[in-house]
Amino acid sequence: DSVTSRRLHFPFRDRRKLAQAVPFAVEGELPFELEQVVVDWEIAGGDRTQAEVIAQIAPRSEVSRLLALLGEAGCAPRTLEAEGLALGNLAAIFDFPGVRLLADVGHRKTTFCLLAEGRAVGSRTVRIGGLHLTQALARDRGLDVERAEQIKCGEGVLRQGTSGAQVGAALERLAREVLLFQGSLEEVTARLGSGRIESVVLCGGTALLAGLDEYLSERTGIQTERLGYPREGTGSGFVAAGAPILFAPAIALALR
Repeated sequence: DSVTSRRLHFPFRDRRKLAQAVPFAVEGELPFELEQVVVDWEIAGGDRTQAEVIAQIAPRSEVSRLLALLGEAGCAPRTLEAEGLALGNLAAIFDFPGVRLLADVGHRKTTFCLLAEGRAVGSRTVRIGGLHLTQALARDRGLDVERAEQIKCGEGVLRQGTSGAQVGAALERLAREVLLFQGSLEEVTARLGSGRIESVVLCGGTALLAGLDEYLSERTGIQTERLGYPREGTGSGFVAAGAPILFAPAIALALR
């Protein structure tokens, strides 16, 4: 969740030129020196004469900390992914026609990945997830967090009489983040045809909460559904360990 994204346009497509131009293009938008961040990028659109690029920017200190932690664990990574765009790999075995927003609703955060005809064209991470719903439920009912977690998982938070003002505010914030992300990419979705997200696809442990898909559909006006299974004849080996809705990020990384 320390990674930020920028969409950039260049009047050329040569990858060597882009490798030189992208860091300078993002430097003017950074509140600190370019040497303090790691910048990576990939082409997300354009034609033979121009390129639309997604640049990913992360604090160098955070990258160093993560690499050091992995080193202490005896794990030498070959690749470090920006988790939002990595979710786009799921399109290799799942059907995501048109403009779809993948939402990985986890414990501490939610990661969005916007797909256009199966290609990742934008990502964002926000710090709201299942933990925030648990804490809100605890405040509403005057419970400790452990008991609130049990109630959330057993009864849910959307049943009539279950949720209070704090839970309602947390759920509203999640819905608002979906709309904010759509608004930030209106120019992109307009170029893709409809000008809006056609559906939201939920994954992650918090996506299993009863009624969350219906709630988001109602609050955002965007059809919302849970991640299902791969299209027939593809990807069975990737989902043999369990429901894809729980393991979507791992499946996405395996598909790299």
